[in-house]
Amino acid sequence: MIIGSGRKSREITEDDALMSRLRLDPNRQFIASQCSGALVLIHLGLVRAMPICTDRKTQAWVEAAGYEVLDRPFHARGRVATAGGCLASHYLAAWLIWNGAGRQAAVDALSYVLPHNEEAGYTRRALKHRSLHSSSASVFDAAFLLCFQERIAASRKASDSKERAPESGVAKTCRFPASARTTITLAKVNDPN
Repeated sequence: MIIGSGRKSREITEDDALMSRLRLDPNRQFIASQCSGALVLIHLGLVRAMPICTDRKTQAWVEAAGYEVLDRPFHARGRVATAGGCLASHYLAAWLIWNGAGRQAAVDALSYVLPHNEEAGYTRRALKHRSLHSSSASVFDAAFLLCFQERIAASRKASDSKERAPESGVAKTCRFPASARTTITLAKVNDPN
């Protein structure tokens, strides 16, 4: 469940009839807010003793409610996350997709929407933010980033030579079974950025 942002977020939190209809349970759901959506999470008591990320405009209201606002775009604890600034949405998306469908699904989704020629940097930051807030972060995080960089390099090489990029060759090396606990060695691909 993602609680979005909007000009009327404060008014919505004051509408007891509407707020009482929201039944969110972090034991069953991943719950996240974007920008002023954090006010809804505060009102519902879903971020007790948790620092919050929000946008600059909402920051004063969150602090007035007695919550610490972090000076970064994303924070998660357990199944609850907050993101600050509309351009932090890819951190939130990566967190949700990774938790629901795995790392590779998050990397694949990001590769589809990120700005051309900036994919590696955006993906690195998204995986870093997700890893900082996960007890399951592991050596595989780095392996997936390296695979993603390989995919970008292969795509650029094919584009430069006017050839079609391979559909699955490099991508297959990125899929590791969750149960695997072996050492994986990958050649590092230098990021041209």
